[in-house]
Amino acid sequence: MIGISAALTFLYSAPKMDYPPFRSLKKFAIGKTIFLAFAWTHVTVLLPILVNASELTGEHLLFAINRFLIIYAICILFDYRDRDEDRKAGIKSMITYFNEKGIDRLFWASILLFTITIGLMRFFSFAEVVALLLPAIILSFLYYPSKKDFSDYRYYFILDGLMMLSAPLAVLAKFAR
Repeated sequence: MIGISAALTFLYSAPKMDYPPFRSLKKFAIGKTIFLAFAWTHVTVLLPILVNASELTGEHLLFAINRFLIIYAICILFDYRDRDEDRKAGIKSMITYFNEKGIDRLFWASILLFTITIGLMRFFSFAEVVALLLPAIILSFLYYPSKKDFSDYRYYFILDGLMMLSAPLAVLAKFAR
């Protein structure tokens, strides 16, 4: 299972390597943001589930899809921040390919699908749903400002922090029962 994460991380990172075998991947890295989001989802969601559950259920998969969608929305912003560097390096991705309106649509589609999957999670309490939903609400308000302010503080503390915010909130929600 760790090999899957390593492969996904490689697919994300390889186009950025300036070595002959990897240079050609720059033309085909359209899904690099997706690879990164899958790697994060695999490590932070699927592996813990597989360690603790005897089998992978539909509820687990729905939860993993939900987490992927919020992680993907955050990764879109990171790739947006890096798009000029990626363009100069010849790295093709959806973020370097799409115009502003297309990037906005991709982000909001991810947030919409995230919200839909939240609505399908009938196995969580109301407080747990709020814990899962709150980072997406915050991210929605930060989306446009984050496209203008590329400060490390905003990206590495706030946006990265949104990926993990649901976990402590969900733990607190358990006490609200």
